[in-house]
Amino acid sequence: MMNKHTPMFYVFAGKIGSGKSTIRNLIIDKISVEINIDPDAIARRIDTENPESKRVTAGKEVI
Repeated sequence: MMNKHTPMFYVFAGKIGSGKSTIRNLIIDKISVEINIDPDAIARRIDTENPESKRVTAGKEVI
């Protein structure tokens, strides 16, 4: 049985539109995520009018 204090790191990777955000949103509460690093949300914060144009910038910020 896993200790509640054992650190876990989940990575959802794939092509654009492959469902990474959908899967994350479906399970985020079930796996008790304390920190959620979301490049899409960062892109929306950088440019609310055209977040798609900031995907690379957001990805670099995440890394």
